[in-house]
Amino acid sequence: MNTVHTAEKLTDEQQREIFGRLRASRSNTLEVTVTFFDGREYRQTTGIVADMVDQRYVKLELERGWMLINFADVTGVEFVVV
Repeated sequence: MNTVHTAEKLTDEQQREIFGRLRASRSNTLEVTVTFFDGREYRQTTGIVADMVDQRYVKLELERGWMLINFADVTGVEFVVV
């Protein structure tokens, strides 16, 4: 039996909060941990937001390279406190 997993549905307020944290990361070069659904499971990655493409994608600058994440798949953003 195949189980299909889907991302949790966020409220408008939760989406605004996530968008604000992503924007703050980009504006202030702050490191964040992004939780997202990759189609099969929830994953986390840490980096700095390099760009927010058409408010549809988040380009995250990683320690080595970068990653493009669909904003609709993002379920959480936390600032990294050092």
